[in-house]
Amino acid sequence: MQHPKVFKVGTDACILGALARIGEATSILDVGTGSGVVALMCAQRNSKAKILGVDSNHFSVELATKNFSDSIFSDRLSCRNLDLLADVLPHLKFDHIICNPPFFANGIQSINNHKAQARHESENGLSRFLAKFQSLLTNTGKITMILPQNRMQECAEMAQIRQLFASALIHIRPFSHRPPNRIVIELAKSNQKSVERDFTLYQSEQLLSKQATYLLEPFYLHL
Repeated sequence: MQHPKVFKVGTDACILGALARIGEATSILDVGTGSGVVALMCAQRNSKAKILGVDSNHFSVELATKNFSDSIFSDRLSCRNLDLLADVLPHLKFDHIICNPPFFANGIQSINNHKAQARHESENGLSRFLAKFQSLLTNTGKITMILPQNRMQECAEMAQIRQLFASALIHIRPFSHRPPNRIVIELAKSNQKSVERDFTLYQSEQLLSKQATYLLEPFYLHL
Protein backbone atom coordinates (compact mmCIF):
# COMPACT_ATOMS: atom_id res chain seq x y z
CA MET A 1 0.00 0.00 0.00
CA GLN A 2 1.15 3.55 -0.79
CA HIS A 3 -0.11 7.04 0.14
CA PRO A 4 -0.18 10.35 -1.80
CA LYS A 5 1.71 12.12 1.02
CA VAL A 6 4.44 9.49 1.28
CA PHE A 7 7.29 9.25 -1.21
CA LYS A 8 6.50 6.39 -3.61
CA VAL A 9 8.47 3.16 -3.62
CA GLY A 10 11.31 3.50 -6.13
CA THR A 11 14.05 1.41 -7.66
CA ASP A 12 16.66 2.75 -5.22
CA ALA A 13 14.73 1.45 -2.22
CA CYS A 14 14.21 -1.96 -3.80
CA ILE A 15 17.88 -2.29 -4.76
CA LEU A 16 18.93 -1.24 -1.26
CA GLY A 17 16.56 -3.67 0.46
CA ALA A 18 17.71 -6.55 -1.74
CA LEU A 19 21.47 -5.90 -1.69
CA ALA A 20 22.15 -4.94 1.94
CA ARG A 21 24.08 -7.71 3.68
CA ILE A 22 21.73 -8.12 6.64
CA GLY A 23 21.90 -11.90 7.00
CA GLU A 24 23.70 -11.93 10.36
CA ALA A 25 21.81 -9.05 11.98
CA THR A 26 19.40 -9.58 14.86
CA SER A 27 18.43 -5.90 15.11
CA ILE A 28 17.95 -3.58 12.12
CA LEU A 29 17.11 0.13 11.97
CA ASP A 30 15.46 1.40 8.78
CA VAL A 31 15.94 5.18 8.67
CA GLY A 32 13.37 7.15 6.68
CA THR A 33 11.20 4.07 6.35
CA GLY A 34 8.54 5.70 4.16
CA SER A 35 6.00 3.03 3.22
CA GLY A 36 8.13 0.44 5.04
CA VAL A 37 9.19 -1.41 1.89
CA VAL A 38 12.90 -1.73 2.83
CA ALA A 39 12.04 -2.95 6.33
CA LEU A 40 9.63 -5.51 4.86
CA MET A 41 12.27 -6.73 2.42
CA CYS A 42 14.75 -7.10 5.29
CA ALA A 43 12.17 -9.06 7.29
CA GLN A 44 11.62 -11.38 4.32
CA ARG A 45 15.36 -11.95 3.89
CA ASN A 46 16.24 -12.37 7.57
CA SER A 47 13.87 -14.50 9.65
CA LYS A 48 15.44 -13.70 13.03
CA ALA A 49 15.90 -9.92 12.94
CA LYS A 50 13.76 -7.41 14.81
CA ILE A 51 13.34 -4.33 12.62
CA LEU A 52 12.49 -0.78 13.66
CA GLY A 53 11.45 1.75 11.03
CA VAL A 54 11.69 5.46 11.87
CA ASP A 55 10.42 8.46 9.92
CA SER A 56 9.78 12.12 10.73
CA ASN A 57 6.73 12.18 8.41
CA HIS A 58 3.69 11.03 10.39
CA PHE A 59 1.91 9.99 7.18
CA SER A 60 4.81 7.63 6.51
CA VAL A 61 4.59 6.17 9.99
CA GLU A 62 0.85 5.58 9.65
CA LEU A 63 1.35 3.89 6.29
CA ALA A 64 4.35 1.79 7.36
CA THR A 65 2.54 0.71 10.54
CA LYS A 66 -0.41 -0.44 8.44
CA ASN A 67 1.83 -2.27 5.98
CA PHE A 68 3.74 -3.91 8.83
CA SER A 69 0.57 -5.07 10.60
CA ASP A 70 -0.79 -6.54 7.34
CA SER A 71 2.38 -8.56 6.73
CA ILE A 72 3.30 -12.04 7.93
CA PHE A 73 6.35 -10.46 9.63
CA SER A 74 4.29 -8.16 11.87
CA ASP A 75 5.65 -9.62 15.12
CA ARG A 76 9.19 -8.51 14.16
CA LEU A 77 8.40 -5.06 12.74
CA SER A 78 7.68 -1.78 14.50
CA CYS A 79 7.62 1.89 13.54
CA ARG A 80 8.19 5.21 15.32
CA ASN A 81 7.47 8.80 14.34
CA LEU A 82 10.69 10.67 15.11
CA ASP A 83 13.43 12.83 13.66
CA LEU A 84 16.55 10.74 14.07
CA LEU A 85 18.80 13.81 14.21
CA ALA A 86 16.76 15.56 16.91
CA ASP A 87 15.23 12.76 18.97
CA VAL A 88 16.86 10.22 21.25
CA LEU A 89 16.74 6.43 21.07
CA PRO A 90 17.95 5.63 24.59
CA HIS A 91 19.92 2.44 25.19
CA LEU A 92 19.28 1.14 21.65
CA LYS A 93 22.02 -0.33 19.47
CA PHE A 94 21.59 -2.00 16.09
CA ASP A 95 23.50 -4.68 14.17
CA HIS A 96 22.55 -3.05 10.89
CA ILE A 97 21.35 0.43 9.94
CA ILE A 98 19.88 0.82 6.47
CA CYS A 99 19.05 4.13 4.85
CA ASN A 100 18.06 5.66 1.51
CA PRO A 101 19.18 9.15 2.61
CA PRO A 102 17.93 12.55 1.41
CA PHE A 103 20.92 12.99 -0.83
CA PHE A 104 19.91 15.67 -3.36
CA ALA A 105 21.76 18.43 -1.55
CA ASN A 106 21.89 20.89 -4.43
CA GLY A 107 18.73 20.05 -6.34
CA ILE A 108 15.59 22.17 -6.68
CA GLN A 109 13.44 21.92 -3.58
CA SER A 110 10.02 20.35 -4.09
CA ILE A 111 7.08 22.63 -3.31
CA ASN A 112 5.61 19.70 -1.42
CA ASN A 113 7.13 19.82 2.09
CA HIS A 114 7.14 16.09 2.79
CA LYS A 115 8.84 15.34 -0.54
CA ALA A 116 11.38 18.11 -0.02
CA GLN A 117 12.21 16.68 3.38
CA ALA A 118 12.54 13.17 1.97
CA ARG A 119 14.75 14.04 -1.01
CA HIS A 120 16.90 16.98 0.07
CA GLU A 121 19.44 17.32 2.84
CA SER A 122 18.80 21.03 3.57
CA GLU A 123 20.42 21.68 6.94
CA ASN A 124 20.47 18.00 7.94
CA GLY A 125 23.62 16.94 6.10
CA LEU A 126 25.03 13.51 5.44
CA SER A 127 27.74 14.11 8.04
CA ARG A 128 25.15 14.50 10.80
CA PHE A 129 23.40 11.31 9.76
CA LEU A 130 26.69 9.40 9.85
CA ALA A 131 27.48 10.71 13.33
CA LYS A 132 24.08 9.56 14.57
CA PHE A 133 24.39 6.19 12.87
CA GLN A 134 27.82 5.64 14.44
CA SER A 135 26.39 6.20 17.90
CA LEU A 136 23.55 3.70 17.30
CA LEU A 137 25.71 0.93 15.83
CA THR A 138 27.00 -2.12 17.70
CA ASN A 139 30.77 -2.61 17.55
CA THR A 140 30.44 -5.25 14.83
CA GLY A 141 27.45 -3.63 13.11
CA LYS A 142 27.12 -2.31 9.56
CA ILE A 143 25.51 0.67 7.85
CA THR A 144 24.22 0.38 4.28
CA MET A 145 23.13 3.34 2.16
CA ILE A 146 22.41 4.03 -1.49
CA LEU A 147 23.79 7.29 -2.89
CA PRO A 148 24.53 8.93 -6.23
CA GLN A 149 27.82 7.58 -7.52
CA ASN A 150 29.35 11.06 -7.50
CA ARG A 151 28.93 11.30 -3.73
CA MET A 152 30.84 8.10 -2.92
CA GLN A 153 34.17 9.79 -2.16
CA GLU A 154 32.51 12.52 -0.12
CA CYS A 155 30.62 9.92 1.91
CA ALA A 156 33.74 7.79 2.46
CA GLU A 157 35.72 10.81 3.69
CA MET A 158 32.92 11.94 6.04
CA ALA A 159 32.61 8.38 7.34
CA GLN A 160 36.32 8.08 8.14
CA ILE A 161 36.11 11.21 10.28
CA ARG A 162 33.49 9.28 12.30
CA GLN A 163 35.71 6.17 12.40
CA LEU A 164 33.53 4.37 9.88
CA PHE A 165 35.11 2.56 6.94
CA ALA A 166 33.81 1.19 3.64
CA SER A 167 33.50 -2.61 3.86
CA ALA A 168 31.53 -3.11 0.61
CA LEU A 169 30.88 -1.04 -2.52
CA ILE A 170 28.36 -1.99 -5.20
CA HIS A 171 28.40 0.23 -8.28
CA ILE A 172 24.93 0.34 -9.88
CA ARG A 173 24.92 0.78 -13.64
CA PRO A 174 21.62 1.59 -15.41
CA PHE A 175 22.89 -0.36 -18.47
CA SER A 176 26.08 -2.36 -19.03
CA HIS A 177 27.44 0.28 -21.44
CA ARG A 178 26.72 3.20 -19.09
CA PRO A 179 28.83 4.38 -16.13
CA PRO A 180 27.44 3.76 -12.63
CA ASN A 181 24.96 6.37 -11.38
CA ARG A 182 24.33 4.90 -7.93
CA ILE A 183 26.50 3.32 -5.25
CA VAL A 184 25.44 0.99 -2.47
CA ILE A 185 27.98 1.61 0.27
CA GLU A 186 28.40 -0.49 3.41
CA LEU A 187 30.26 1.02 6.37
CA ALA A 188 31.69 -0.64 9.46
CA LYS A 189 33.60 0.46 12.56
CA SER A 190 36.56 -1.76 11.69
CA ASN A 191 38.95 -0.79 8.89
CA GLN A 192 39.05 -3.74 6.51
CA LYS A 193 39.55 -4.37 2.81
CA SER A 194 36.29 -3.56 1.07
CA VAL A 195 34.46 -5.94 -1.28
CA GLU A 196 33.74 -4.16 -4.56
CA ARG A 197 31.59 -5.16 -7.54
CA ASP A 198 29.32 -3.88 -10.31
CA PHE A 199 25.59 -4.42 -10.68
CA THR A 200 23.66 -3.76 -13.91
CA LEU A 201 20.00 -2.84 -13.58
CA TYR A 202 18.56 -2.95 -17.11
CA GLN A 203 19.19 -5.09 -20.17
CA SER A 204 17.27 -2.62 -22.36
CA GLU A 205 14.59 0.03 -21.90
CA GLN A 206 11.88 -1.35 -19.55
CA LEU A 207 13.59 -4.77 -19.36
CA LEU A 208 15.53 -5.72 -16.25
CA SER A 209 18.87 -7.44 -16.60
CA LYS A 210 19.17 -11.10 -15.63
CA GLN A 211 21.17 -9.96 -12.61
CA ALA A 212 18.40 -7.61 -11.44
CA THR A 213 15.63 -10.11 -12.22
CA TYR A 214 17.33 -12.75 -10.08
CA LEU A 215 17.83 -10.23 -7.26
CA LEU A 216 14.32 -8.77 -7.23
CA GLU A 217 12.19 -11.79 -8.18
CA PRO A 218 11.59 -12.86 -4.55
CA PHE A 219 9.96 -9.47 -3.81
CA TYR A 220 7.92 -8.73 -6.96
CA LEU A 221 4.60 -10.37 -7.84
CA HIS A 222 5.36 -10.03 -11.57
CA LEU A 223 8.72 -9.63 -13.32
